[in-house]
Amino acid sequence: MNILDRTNKTKTWIYLAHTAQFNKPGAYQSFDLAGFPVFLIRGKDDKIRAFHNVCRHRAYTITRKETGASTVLGCRYHGWSYDTTGRLVKAPQFDDVPGFDKSQNSLFEVHTHTTDHGMVLVNLKAEEPTYLGEEQLSSLNDFARKSAPRKNLSWVAGRTVPGDFNWKMATNSSYLDLFTRELESQAPGIFGPSPVMKVIRRIMGSEPVDDSSFFPATFFYQFVDTELWFALSFLPATETKTQSRYDIFSRSPVSEIAAETISKTFESVSNSLIGQIEQQYRECCKAQSIPIEFIGQSMQSFQLRAISV
Repeated sequence: MNILDRTNKTKTWIYLAHTAQFNKPGAYQSFDLAGFPVFLIRGKDDKIRAFHNVCRHRAYTITRKETGASTVLGCRYHGWSYDTTGRLVKAPQFDDVPGFDKSQNSLFEVHTHTTDHGMVLVNLKAEEPTYLGEEQLSSLNDFARKSAPRKNLSWVAGRTVPGDFNWKMATNSSYLDLFTRELESQAPGIFGPSPVMKVIRRIMGSEPVDDSSFFPATFFYQFVDTELWFALSFLPATETKTQSRYDIFSRSPVSEIAAETISKTFESVSNSLIGQIEQQYRECCKAQSIPIEFIGQSMQSFQLRAISV
């Protein structure tokens, strides 16, 4: 099955962000999900909504930046403008067109679900999607209750890193272990426990690491004995390209110096991780005599073989 299949991949709920990333009305973030450009935006009513990132007039892009803030989003092609609820508020030269109705030309909204702890999920299905029950959200809610409460939570930094590999290559949990170990080794004073806490844990014989995942390819991790946690998502762009997105959050204020260190460390480690996944992807394709450009369901069985090597 092609990764861009509209009848199956669009039925899946996907984690995209946390409400802490949208600190005021009009704050937005853009994404590309398997060829579907979408964006999240906080409304004046504080609700987070998602829309297809295309103007209703000529399908031109509405938000051209990855992140930004504006309570009125204007298309630069012909000046059509929309508010934070997706409603068309301005359509130059169309006011006197017979039969033209602004209310019938709002942005196409994407199904959105925000959990009690601020996790924002989307579903691209055209019809009403399957209800998100407690069973589906159990691991996500368990992590959020302990590590990601809404109160006093702040977004520290984040970045989208493109990669030349099929997204399924990144679903191996060993990559999360590699990622976190490298972070803690590069900035132990920020990401790793203090020497005293290491001794206490050794005596107690416990390792209070808190992590979780949300299908299909999002990982969450709480750094031991810190106020920091992060979300790491691998979002399909095409069959051979993936958008890797990480966002770091803190439950207490972070100084500018610490935030800069965190941002640079994550950038360095994420670039290294993407490079390693790309290399493994090329090697596995070569070993299996599978063209890099291959598509289809064969990727699923191929990836299962690859991670066992």
